[in-house]
Amino acid sequence: MDDPEQYLMQVLHRTRTGLQDSLIPFHAAKMGQLAEKLEGAVNLPDELGRLQRVNGFTKAALSMEWVMRRVSASGEDFSPDQFDADATLISDKLFEAFLSEPFDAPSEPPQPDQPAVAEAPLAEVFSPEQPVPSAENDGAAADIPAEEPVQEVHQEAPILAEEPPSPPPPAEPEPPALSDLLDQNLLLGFQRFTEIVSKLEEKAPSERKSVFAVLGMIAKSSTDVARAQSKKDVLEFFQSVSKFIAFVDSSGSTQDPKVASLMREAGERLSKALKERSNGAEVLHGVTEMLRNPEATLKT
Repeated sequence: MDDPEQYLMQVLHRTRTGLQDSLIPFHAAKMGQLAEKLEGAVNLPDELGRLQRVNGFTKAALSMEWVMRRVSASGEDFSPDQFDADATLISDKLFEAFLSEPFDAPSEPPQPDQPAVAEAPLAEVFSPEQPVPSAENDGAAADIPAEEPVQEVHQEAPILAEEPPSPPPPAEPEPPALSDLLDQNLLLGFQRFTEIVSKLEEKAPSERKSVFAVLGMIAKSSTDVARAQSKKDVLEFFQSVSKFIAFVDSSGSTQDPKVASLMREAGERLSKALKERSNGAEVLHGVTEMLRNPEATLKT
């Protein structure tokens, strides 16, 4: 394998590591299969050519091909910053490719049919073949003296019992949680964000820059969805995430432990906001404000 292909495989390995936490498990498994197929390809350019014809993956395949051509043409060693830029480019295109696939939430397994209650049809309950009791064929009826009026054998109307107490008024329905008000795309964006930032402190400082790149892609795609659905609170949250990431990237503080700690706190508060049934929107607003002004937040 020549140098351009080796370089692309190194970039793809970094990309696979970064995307593993940001994709749903089904897509993460497919990402792993794609990386293994490219790594084991006898002819990598031909394999990329086939990938270009896969629906949704054309841009990703062209980006990989472009990286190889650039390395081959320049013949230079690339700096860590260039390597990070290439990894971010490939991550962005692959993330968009997987995001374009439909999200198939697993359905609940079908419940077995409940056995039907055995009920006799009305035609059998009141069967015309059954004789109707009469004075002629019912001995008990024949013993009744003829002079006694029929009304006298009826029981007197029972005394009405006291009225039972009225049932208590139904309890007011509990307000829905914030997660119940979001569609699958926005809920997935929140879940990916909280999962990634919860593990950010565990990452080596040198790996955090690529993790922030993945967070930026999640924020961008979720911003577009929230804007299309007129979800103002969600839109403002992901816009504040984008602003925070842009600040730490430009200031070179992606490796700062305080940044990782702050993002973990934001993820914990966001998880709480999604579950709260009374003030989830207020908690979300608080997280948004915390990330909206990163310079001031990091100084406190």
